[in-house]
Amino acid sequence: MLAGADVNLTAAKRSTSLLPGIVGDLLQDNQPKLYQQDMKHGGTPLHWAISREVVVALVDKNCDINALNFDGRTALHIMVLRGRLECAIALLSRGAEHSIGDNEGNTPLHLAVKQTNVAIVQALIVFGANLEAKNKMGNTPRHTLPTEMSNSNYDKILYVLHAVGAKRCPPEVSGCRPSCSARGDYNGVPPPPVARSSTRDLVSQMLSVAAMERAACFDTSQKQGRLLCLDGGGIRGLVLVQILLSLEEAVGRPIVECFDWVAGTSTGGILALGLASGKSLRECQRVYFRLKEYAFIGMRPYPSDALEAILKECLGPRAEAGDQASVVSLAQPPPPSEQLVWQAARATGAAPSYLDGGLMGNNPTLDVLTELTELNLALRATGQHEEAKKTNLKVVVSCGTGPIMMKSKTKALH
Repeated sequence: MLAGADVNLTAAKRSTSLLPGIVGDLLQDNQPKLYQQDMKHGGTPLHWAISREVVVALVDKNCDINALNFDGRTALHIMVLRGRLECAIALLSRGAEHSIGDNEGNTPLHLAVKQTNVAIVQALIVFGANLEAKNKMGNTPRHTLPTEMSNSNYDKILYVLHAVGAKRCPPEVSGCRPSCSARGDYNGVPPPPVARSSTRDLVSQMLSVAAMERAACFDTSQKQGRLLCLDGGGIRGLVLVQILLSLEEAVGRPIVECFDWVAGTSTGGILALGLASGKSLRECQRVYFRLKEYAFIGMRPYPSDALEAILKECLGPRAEAGDQASVVSLAQPPPPSEQLVWQAARATGAAPSYLDGGLMGNNPTLDVLTELTELNLALRATGQHEEAKKTNLKVVVSCGTGPIMMKSKTKALH
């Protein structure tokens, strides 16, 4: 590749006798990281990679991430078949298409279910794989679950598919089992319930009922604002992405179109800036997986170079903030024309090397409510009454990243 080999030249385009000349250097340098048995099925070197490092190197060399081999399979299909979770996630986080069917119409999710690989099934679902995709036999992933009920992963995968909404087969489909039959009722075995306070559940239910009653009394004819608040939590910003993806699916429109104001702290601030910069939630999801691979590695404090490089790439090295944001610091904040978006993202995500907003306002709701109250007063004082209506909030949605699970440690007393 260093000598200029074409990483997109598939085996289908050359005879096998010429294949060593095409990727000879790659084979020589990465002999243990390429599976030569897969070469007989054609494809590009990306199909033959068996390590995340090689996958990333090939994608960075502009290897076609969705190229097909002789069986009509992409590199993602192959990684699923071989059970290479890290390689599959590396492909998905770089935009690999998960809806492509092979020569038999099977998507990567069909193959993962057939392989009863729980982790890869979950990964594909997280990245938005179509649960209702049908192969050329007309079967969905749920229908293709192996018949061996003794498989320990059978119950887990069935429950995962059921929990995220995979439908049963229509009544006219034949060959169904209780797991997918329209008349069946078996949905797998759920994991053990998470221990939680029954009192907390009761309070949450009461607050939910009260909020619904209050919402029903709102005067919808008045123009009122909608606020989205995103908590901090490091790599658990992926939790925020998944919550917002579910909301986006429920309302049927991009999440940024549902709110007038978006506030965030630390990882929530990075996500808020990404959305404000025009990134989709799926794009933000891929950014978080790249942060996991390159920024949050090794021991703390994490090196900042990788984080800053990813933020510059995703938010733009010269993109500037369009509106004044309140910044609290010992130094005077730069004017909006000089404030780079990636630097704002870097500042709000300064932990754990430095103190960031998570120290005092990991949940930014109260802070942004204070800011909006002050803005409302300023707008009214300057006669901008119509604009001030957006600061009279109708809806506040606050999303958290969940508590950090701590392992209890007991020390022997001597």
